[in-house]
Amino acid sequence: MKTDEASSTAYTVAQGIVYSGRYSPDREHVPVQLLESSEIILESSSDGRKLLRQLRNPAVRLLLKLFERLTLPGMSFHYVLRKTYIEYSVRQAIASGVKQVIILGAGFDMLAYMLSKEFKEVEFLEIDHPATSKDKQNALDPQVIERPNLHFSAVDFSQQSLSEALSSNSNFDSGLSSVFVCEGVLMYLSENDVSNLLVSIRESAVGDCRFVFTSLEPLQSPQNDCGLILRLYLRAKSESLAWFCPQSSISLVLEKHGLRMDESANDGQIASQLMPNLRRKRFHKGEYVVNASKQESQNNLS
Repeated sequence: MKTDEASSTAYTVAQGIVYSGRYSPDREHVPVQLLESSEIILESSSDGRKLLRQLRNPAVRLLLKLFERLTLPGMSFHYVLRKTYIEYSVRQAIASGVKQVIILGAGFDMLAYMLSKEFKEVEFLEIDHPATSKDKQNALDPQVIERPNLHFSAVDFSQQSLSEALSSNSNFDSGLSSVFVCEGVLMYLSENDVSNLLVSIRESAVGDCRFVFTSLEPLQSPQNDCGLILRLYLRAKSESLAWFCPQSSISLVLEKHGLRMDESANDGQIASQLMPNLRRKRFHKGEYVVNASKQESQNNLS
């Protein structure tokens, strides 16, 4: 990604959600607030408006559908499923007493935008690349930007670690029970960077600390239906994949870093849990969502 441009992946995710909510057979299962917030983001920029125009063209929609089938079948609705599950997980964390939500690599995700209005007693902090963060803030109403419990922090993680970013951020309170969210990011990091991130999250909060994130099955795994075309596409976009972990092994990875896996769910499992009336024959296979928390032994040492 160029340093002065928002991530193309952020635009792709927003377009996929709008496609699912407006034109797919599963549109009745797309939360209205998620759909409308994605449209707000796309309407705010020339690149986003171009993507919306594409969706209004039946011929282009057909081509996009074909491209998705060749690269990542079911990916557009996958964005909906993973965001629905992440929102559910964050709401569960807040209900249990979490007072701070930190979203890493937020992209155009609107979770903080949606929940900061509802939960005024909870602090929301987004940490993202400067270009993407700028485009997102430009899209939001000034009254949203000025919410006292909603904060934006522009950080280039190629130049600064998460620990450094948090320690120098006046809006982050290490004493508050916290949940970190990292959606669609870890697969672009090296194994060493993932390890450092897990350690930083575990050590950042003195009290209760949780981590909700997505991870990717290895490309050769039968649990990943990623095609060769996708790999070539990501290479052309300079967004090559680097870190993978089987869903069956993620618990061991977390344990090595003082974290406990509480739950993991792929698309089929998410749909069964949160959308029992969904009648869909095929789900995306590859990315899954994980709920983790600080191990008890770590809490006792804090």
